[in-house]
Amino acid sequence: MKKITKILLFLICLTIIFSYFTFFAIPKTQAISYQLKNPLENLVGKAEGTEAVSIIIGQVIKLILGIIGAVALLMFVYGGFTWLTSAGSGEKVEKGKNILIWSVIGLIVILTSYVAVSFIINALTGK
Repeated sequence: MKKITKILLFLICLTIIFSYFTFFAIPKTQAISYQLKNPLENLVGKAEGTEAVSIIIGQVIKLILGIIGAVALLMFVYGGFTWLTSAGSGEKVEKGKNILIWSVIGLIVILTSYVAVSFIINALTGK
């Protein structure tokens, strides 16, 4: 159990460090921004908010994170339901606890990866 606590503490510290670098990234005045022409512009006209590659990538990442958040919520509900309906069975209690623990670990890993990707995109685009 102590090993899991150390891993969680390490991941939390890593998340805090990456979020610090994300907030204090390269100022806008020093960064170079690249923009690509939207290939769908000729077909559907200019769509608002789709002129920069970073905006499109950001929208895709937000969509994926929304789906992952919903899956994480379902896993929390499933783990809690398994634990609560165990009726004293040690095997089901352990299964419910493991589902909850691994859901938290997965959520931390996903949020850490989001912070890392956000940091890289902000460093490249200067936003």
